[in-house]
Amino acid sequence: MVMRPHRLNSKEKKQLLARLAAQYGTSRTILDGVTVLFQEKRGRYYIINDALDAIELGDARVDAIGLYVFAETPDGLRLSIEGSQLVGPHATRHVLTITDEAFSAWMLGEDLPYALPDHAFYIIKHGDDFCGCGKALPAQGIVKNYLAKARRVAAIPDSVAQSD
Repeated sequence: MVMRPHRLNSKEKKQLLARLAAQYGTSRTILDGVTVLFQEKRGRYYIINDALDAIELGDARVDAIGLYVFAETPDGLRLSIEGSQLVGPHATRHVLTITDEAFSAWMLGEDLPYALPDHAFYIIKHGDDFCGCGKALPAQGIVKNYLAKARRVAAIPDSVAQSD
């Protein structure tokens, strides 16, 4: 039996967007009108286009038809790479811009040596690109890398690591 994800109603969506706004300084209307939010049992949130929601999907898995954007954690909403790309351009809080060297380390899956004041999730930005979300651990002076192992790279050539 396929476990159906929970489709957020307008009140739940509004509350979730308010939390996203408080955490990252975004507009509460950032996902209005273009998406339907679903929450699955592990606390992951997915979005699909409104037009797709009108189609009878039966027992289709939301992770197969939707885009994973963030997860619920005890420390807040942790954005996926795609979530950081959606939210990042509108964020005014908790955005960490990193150097070319730090970007290479990030894509290899390494934690970053940044001493940030807040014990919170930060959107990682390199140039104009948003490349996921990390958790600042002020006591250790690092930003914990949450890049999935499948999304990491084995090595980055110098020509790719340097931005124009």
